[in-house]
Amino acid sequence: MRSRRTSAHPTFPSSRGMTVEPQRGILSLPIDEFIHIARFLNTRGLARLAASCRAVWDGIPLSLGPQVAGRVAGESEVAGGSVVAEVLLQLVLSRGGAVPQQLPPTWGGWVQYLLRRLGRYDDQRGRLVAAGGGGPHSAIVDKAGAVRICGSERYCPGLLGGAAGGYEVETDWYQVLASDEEDPASHIEMRTLTRVAGLIGVRVVAIAADTLGCYTLALSATGEVFSWGGGSAADSGALGQGDKLPRGVPTRVEALSGKGVCGLSACYSTSLAWTVAGRLFTWGQFFNFAPPSPPDEDNPNRVGVNKRDDAIVGQHLSPTLIQELEGKPVRCAAAGHLHIVAVLQNGQLYSWGPSGFSHGHGQTRGNVIVPTQVAALAHVQICDVVACDDSLALSESGEVYSWGLNCWQCLGHPPDEGELPEKSSPADIPRRVEALAGLRVRSLAITVRTAFAVTDGGHIYSWGWETGCSATVSRRRSQLEGMPDVNILPRRAEALQRFRMVRVVSSTKHALGVSVDGRVFSWGHMAMALDGFTPGVALGLDIQQLIPFNTGSLQPPTQIRHVRVRVGL
Repeated sequence: MRSRRTSAHPTFPSSRGMTVEPQRGILSLPIDEFIHIARFLNTRGLARLAASCRAVWDGIPLSLGPQVAGRVAGESEVAGGSVVAEVLLQLVLSRGGAVPQQLPPTWGGWVQYLLRRLGRYDDQRGRLVAAGGGGPHSAIVDKAGAVRICGSERYCPGLLGGAAGGYEVETDWYQVLASDEEDPASHIEMRTLTRVAGLIGVRVVAIAADTLGCYTLALSATGEVFSWGGGSAADSGALGQGDKLPRGVPTRVEALSGKGVCGLSACYSTSLAWTVAGRLFTWGQFFNFAPPSPPDEDNPNRVGVNKRDDAIVGQHLSPTLIQELEGKPVRCAAAGHLHIVAVLQNGQLYSWGPSGFSHGHGQTRGNVIVPTQVAALAHVQICDVVACDDSLALSESGEVYSWGLNCWQCLGHPPDEGELPEKSSPADIPRRVEALAGLRVRSLAITVRTAFAVTDGGHIYSWGWETGCSATVSRRRSQLEGMPDVNILPRRAEALQRFRMVRVVSSTKHALGVSVDGRVFSWGHMAMALDGFTPGVALGLDIQQLIPFNTGSLQPPTQIRHVRVRVGL
């Protein structure tokens, strides 16, 4: 007769009178082992674990509160110390973040607060969509890490990352190859998102496109940077290849190999890259942060010195380390028209640029030629920043600050007394965007004429000149007067309210948005044929999805079929 197996664990009577053993799961582990295992979960998995088990949700991180040595995670004695919060805290600190000793008053719990902090790191690294300025092109990184691109090379050969026939074309996707009669090779158009063959075998985690729509940067999972494009980007050295030659296919930026790059930014002819160690590199044409070189009467336009807008403009053909920020680890940065802004890992904001409104140090400050902390935000913990002609900064508490010349009403401030209702004043130092107070903004975007904010609730707000890239556009004024609408205050995009959005990027005439489940939407101006482009060529949509073309028509937000991107929490 076979003997019954005995257990060393205690047994309990079931409701039917049978004796059963309790299930031994992850919650029965010692706290240190539980934390070690939980660190392998992504932010979404940690959120699900926290939401499903109150024993690991309640309380503050263990290292910030009462520690219970030797207790198991599932026992009631650890109420007041949250294991999931401790895991999240360790992950934030491992990425260089700073965490306050007390929970900010606007947050309901540590897990919620730390998940947001961690999600913002995912946002900054996972910039998976890019839109080139003026409507020429769009690019996305799909869930497999492949770059897909669409648009036109009419004014910038090589912009799409390969010569004619240099793409891996999906047979079930529509492709447009248009050409000029005089030069058939000068006008290549790809209407739908097509994989860039030059990056096959490279897993890409982030991309950036410049405002002028002349070049694109891509970041691989191993920290390598690739660039391609031409036109003014090549002339300014924004490709980072050490010369002024265009690149028609993705080309590795050798100067950044092995540096551990984790983020990219591009605007006009300025490129930025920052590393996991917090070092910031810049290349291309930009406001010179170093003392000016001696003048050269024989060649006044040589590399290193030039005159534009009464400001000294530098040029680097290869990535150059910003020495003034050594010892001050950078969390993220953004290139503007003639200025650069950088967020340190401790939440401080630094900027530099020519005199005026761009650098945010006050109009009386004059040229700021070295990275300098923005005094107006010294008391605010900043976590992200975007820039173009104007700048937006995002605080840890979800508040938005803006500054700049405000030519296109991208600051989001109400008009001053005596001002026109569709015009607000410039701001030479950062001011809080009061219209977004209480909304807890998650991410920001800005282009020449429009600014965007995406809230934790997944809603998109936009303001500025409604040139077609805003999902809130009204056709009233554009039809009656031939002029775009102007929204000086943030306005919610009702067309996308059914979807929880996490990120938006924009050019001057079209925009892309990503939902939390990885779907990609595009919208914008269909009149790009007036600029020599096929209508809607940069939107990435099938012909059947496009609205009938007529002068001034707008494509509403429409999901791009067959494409998904990988999104963090």
